Amino acid sequence: MRKINTATVAVLAMSMACLSNAIAASLDALQGAWMISSQDCAATFEKKNGSIRFRDAASSLATGIIISGDKITGVNGDCTVRRVRQDEGHLSLSMGCADSVLATSMSVSLRIVDADTIEISDFVFPDEMQSYQRCHL
Repeated sequence: MRKINTATVAVLAMSMACLSNAIAASLDALQGAWMISSQDCAATFEKKNGSIRFRDAASSLATGIIISGDKITGVNGDCTVRRVRQDEGHLSLSMGCADSVLATSMSVSLRIVDADTIEISDFVFPDEMQSYQRCHL
């Protein structure tokens, strides 16, 4: 078995920190709560102790998401963004996701329409975009 020296571990740790910083930087403008356009933000989210959370985390009807750092949380599960590819007005996200039953990898395409509107689709059906509006809580 090959030994890994301290310098190698330090370089790997710094690389992972830089990757995490790059992901956070590309998601900075998207931090906060988002809802499908026709939904009511105040009925779905609340701000408590300075952070946003779901009012009823057990509700399967809530269609919102919370983006916090490299985490994207919905009522049915959480995703951690592992990689981001950024083009003009467009992000491709590779994520590790988990719910109470299953852990999986997934990729989505996210188009930034304006500061308060994004459209999300998966790569299998890219023409089927779902529009989300930022919630100002």
